[in-house]
Amino acid sequence: MSALVIKNFPEELHARLKAQAQRHHRSVTKEVVSLIESVLAAPRRSPKLSPPLKLEGGYRPTIEEIEAAIADDRYVRFGSLEELNEYMDELRKDRDVDG
Repeated sequence: MSALVIKNFPEELHARLKAQAQRHHRSVTKEVVSLIESVLAAPRRSPKLSPPLKLEGGYRPTIEEIEAAIADDRYVRFGSLEELNEYMDELRKDRDVDG
């Protein structure tokens, strides 16, 4: 059987683990094995995702466009997505007036 050593294990967590093991009439080692087995056996749930990004006019940017925008240093001056959206709205208005 394999051995597992955990360094720098927090004292408070060890005390809680020891108390739980006593409640279940197990050794600390058997309690740890039981906890690990239950976590690994539990079905994995997919994280809840936000709805897809949808811009005005129904346009949906590609992942490449999003990654390029994130990497583009021109947008670091905006403190929030709201500021960026306001700026983009102004650009659209200018484009509509000129076009």
